[in-house]
Parts: sequence; structure tokens; C-alpha cells
Amino acid sequence: MPGIAKLSDRRIIDGAAQNIKKTYPIMFKPSQNCRVPHLNVDNLRDAIFAAGVLKRHGIKSQKALVKWMIEANLKMEEKYRRGGEWSVAWDKATKHEFYLGLDSTWLYD
Repeated sequence: MPGIAKLSDRRIIDGAAQNIKKTYPIMFKPSQNCRVPHLNVDNLRDAIFAAGVLKRHGIKSQKALVKWMIEANLKMEEKYRRGGEWSVAWDKATKHEFYLGLDSTWLYD
């Protein structure tokens, strides 16, 4: 992302990713190869950029991106509740109310 994304986009993505990490600290790990349902903040930033989330959704601020991510988190919860896919990862995601690490489909909605 550095050197590729515009500075304004990087600031939006960096700020929102840090905000989500602070909100759900237990669900973030330092390893870039962390296991589901955990996320790595660097991987999260790269994924948001690569998926073109800002452009596709017309997001112009950190606050708007955080709001979009919280809404995506709720949609992921609904998706997995309807699917009935119970697992250790689901149990942990449910315990901490953070579902974005279960899969990456939310990035492309």
C-alpha cells in the first residue's frame, strides 16, 4: 500500500484500521499468518486497499470507513448465524463480537 495509495487514502485506511484494532484488541495478532478469526492490522489495511473499498463505497473519512466496517461486522454475524457454521473460530468471534476475521467476503460487498 505505501507508495501505491494516495496519502489521503492511506490516512483514512490507517486510521480506521487502528480504530477497529483498538475497539477489538483481542482479535488482532502481530503475526501476518494469524489463524481465523483473528486479523493482523497490516493485512487488514492491505486488504481494504486491494479490495477498493474506499472507491466502491465513496468513503472519504476514517469515521465513514469505521462505520462501514462496523456494518460489515454485523452483516458477517448475520451471515454466519444463518449458515449455522459453528466452530471454535465462530465461538471466539461470538464471544468478542468480531466477525470480520471469519472470511474476507465482507470486503467485496
